[in-house]
Amino acid sequence: MKVIYSKYNRGRLPKFQIETSIYNDHGRLFVTKKALTADALSHIKTLNNNYIKISENYKNIKIVKPSLKDNIITFEFIKGNSLDSLILESLLYKDKQKLFELFEYYKNLINQMEGEVIENFCSSSTSAEVFGLDIKLENVICISPTNIDLIFDNIIINEEKNNFIIDYEWVFDFYIPVKFIIYRSVYYLILKYPEYLKGFIREEELFSFFEISDNEKNVFYKMESNFQKYVFGTETRYEISYKYLKELYSFEKFEEETKEQIIILNKKVLENLELNETLNQLIKEKENIIQQNKAMLKHNEDLINEKHKLIQIQEDKIQIQEDKIQIQENKIQKQEETIQEKEIEINQNSKIIQELINSNSWKITKPIRKGKEFFKKLIK
Repeated sequence: MKVIYSKYNRGRLPKFQIETSIYNDHGRLFVTKKALTADALSHIKTLNNNYIKISENYKNIKIVKPSLKDNIITFEFIKGNSLDSLILESLLYKDKQKLFELFEYYKNLINQMEGEVIENFCSSSTSAEVFGLDIKLENVICISPTNIDLIFDNIIINEEKNNFIIDYEWVFDFYIPVKFIIYRSVYYLILKYPEYLKGFIREEELFSFFEISDNEKNVFYKMESNFQKYVFGTETRYEISYKYLKELYSFEKFEEETKEQIIILNKKVLENLELNETLNQLIKEKENIIQQNKAMLKHNEDLINEKHKLIQIQEDKIQIQEDKIQIQENKIQKQEETIQEKEIEINQNSKIIQELINSNSWKITKPIRKGKEFFKKLIK
């Protein structure tokens, strides 16, 4: 398991000091939040409660579910583009139409939040600790409970175009103007990207789009200043969160570098197109060769099958001839046996004749046989 990102909020009061880290565990990304001080343990545990408080009020936005174990909160890492990154892209390309489309998208998300609603805001004993005393606004929609940290950074849009809230550290149970949430997002956008906004869009245009009046801006600024004192302490002069103190360079420089990168990219694209064309040609040639080989293989298989048929016919003929030969051999064998039997019979008869000739009776009757022959001759 590898840590790929960590942020330590040590500039806060001890009871709010936490560490946020992103881990990679064999390809699985997840986020953890844990207390840096003993006083901050209760703040960590409130995250679980915050999820329960707001989960039913955000029907159009998914909320990353927390898991609390051993005083550490764990979240799934949501892959996608933050609304802030999309807004920055429109600023870099000076695409005002896209910029206001994103603002409209954000405004619709915020205005669709559900909860208990009132139409006037007046600081109470509970809200005074966070936002200060003597704060009043009339004809503003207020909602409770409220996650005031729905800034552009904390809303992620994934590939399926689902909206996710990835941070709900600051949720309060008392009524807060919905416009104050929007004000904070615009306020931090101005602090974060002053050089990109300069000469492109005025601050007044931004607040005017979200229908935030000058009076509301003044009240919200006071609320935000008091909130920073609530988090960082009264002795800390809050100007801009350190996480926004980034090295900036001009859009002209960015544009120049971007053009160079585009030229290089276009060359690579052309090279890739040529390579793809060559590759496609090779693939076609390979497919043709494969088809030819398949045809040759089929032809060879047909020849082999025909050859097997001819061999089988010849084998059948040979078998027939062998059967005939066997029949003739059997006949010959029988004839030889018959001849052998006749030879034995002849030998036996010869022996009998010889014995008869050599017998006394044959000798005695010899004159009779000769006289018989003599009379036969006379008769003729």
